[in-house]
Amino acid sequence: MKKLLIIAALSCGVITPQLHSQYSEVNKIKAHAQPDIDLVTLIETLHSNTQEHFMECHALDRSLNFDMAAGDLHNGSYYWKVAGQDFAFRAFLKIEALPQYDTLFVLNKNGKRLQFLTASGLLQEKWTSTIVNDALTLQYKPFNSATTPKVKVRSYSMEVAKRIASTDDFGDSQPCEVNVNCPEGSNHQDVKNSTVRIDVKVGNAYFWCSGSLVNNTAFDKKPYILTAEHCAINGSTFASSQDFSNWVFYFQYESPNCSNPTSEGNLANKQITGATLLARSNDNGGNSGSDFLLLELSTSVPATYNPFFAGWSRLNSAPTSGVAIHHPQGDIKKISTSTTTAISTNYNNGPVPNTHWEIYWSATGTNHGVTEGGSSGGAFFNENKLISGTLTGGRATCSQNTLEDYYGKFSYHWDQNGSTPNRRLKDWLDPLNTGVSVLSGATLSDSAPPYVSSKISIKPNPVIEGKLFIEGLPAVGNSKIQIFDFQGNQVYPANNSLPFINIEQNGYIPVDHLPNGPYVLRILNNEREESIKFIVKN
Repeated sequence: MKKLLIIAALSCGVITPQLHSQYSEVNKIKAHAQPDIDLVTLIETLHSNTQEHFMECHALDRSLNFDMAAGDLHNGSYYWKVAGQDFAFRAFLKIEALPQYDTLFVLNKNGKRLQFLTASGLLQEKWTSTIVNDALTLQYKPFNSATTPKVKVRSYSMEVAKRIASTDDFGDSQPCEVNVNCPEGSNHQDVKNSTVRIDVKVGNAYFWCSGSLVNNTAFDKKPYILTAEHCAINGSTFASSQDFSNWVFYFQYESPNCSNPTSEGNLANKQITGATLLARSNDNGGNSGSDFLLLELSTSVPATYNPFFAGWSRLNSAPTSGVAIHHPQGDIKKISTSTTTAISTNYNNGPVPNTHWEIYWSATGTNHGVTEGGSSGGAFFNENKLISGTLTGGRATCSQNTLEDYYGKFSYHWDQNGSTPNRRLKDWLDPLNTGVSVLSGATLSDSAPPYVSSKISIKPNPVIEGKLFIEGLPAVGNSKIQIFDFQGNQVYPANNSLPFINIEQNGYIPVDHLPNGPYVLRILNNEREESIKFIVKN
């Protein structure tokens, strides 16, 4: 079963308005919009989408073009309302301007302010509200009474109120899932910030998926999102450019600790709307390939979102262990752990072999995390915290946690689904054409490593004063440095581990412990091996 996920968010301002009840005002507002189908038909439509397309369809879209300036005016505030018993709603807005000190509130049917937006929290013209049961009201409160709001409601979505049925979002993942800030995530506090929740729109249907910010060799922090192609497929329909412009990407949608919050609160406050398609596997979502989708967000990710651009490995070598970081059912960020070596295979008995990694999940101290609908497109990070694949689907559930899941191989994404830029990752993630097989992750403040194309060399040779200087050693990937004497005995390092991870800071390897004589320096970097003879003459 393919799995999916979505994201919703909003940004807060420096000044924090009180989120108290405005019931007396909301009660006076008549609905400007209401569902054009009944609840039974909505449930049937959502279910048929889910059944047909193997993804959890959680909402339907309705286009609109309502100017808040034409909304009801009460006590200096402008109001717009959508209502329908047992429905849940979300509003999608176009905000041309939001003057300083003006505030946009999202209210529930009782007038409680659930969410707010001010100028300091607005990244772009598009903005999406949280999901509200029964009635959703927007309140635009200008600081200056002469201000006319430049806000339009461009559409709203309908789904089933959570008290009736699951809506595939906050709090809806299975009970075995492990929050990313439980002890299992303690070693992944950097890479977790690459994972996003995606609210996917295809036609008039919404689905949930997961994705990852991904690094490239230019280290230019381009906002590339890697996810699964099947997230953009609804039956025979592939998402249009207009659909992609309405995808919503949520950052840091997670519990601050190991416990599940009792309410969403402001967890959905960091969002970016819109992306452009760069490349896809074109394999009908993994049927004959590795099921990948690469997008570029419509705007750069701000520092306040604490983004991490995940590193990757395009080596076709099985991860010996790793974790999945994902948003099952569109819920807060979870982490699932694998302690067994992945198996090379294909997905769903497809005609092309070795397109996917078969992954099995392990019990951990907190629970036994798996994946669900909404986890699709989420990354599997190998033992070195590098992306090795993206989720297509599988059979693992909380009740059947020993079954398998399938991740499209990053190595296959790289250049095996086609020979043109729109069918592979290679052109986008290695724009410098370095040929590296492994790339580290980066924060916004990290600079590009010194890519060196010249041959690795030792200076001086013979080595004097017990200092072995290596020039041209690539900073990208995992370098393993070993020294052997001419009898074939390894004399450095003694424990065969990765030595001197700060070698470039120190600038040399100390070899004053070695007797004078000939040696061989062996360097393994990005699946390449180089051997250099040198002499120690202290």
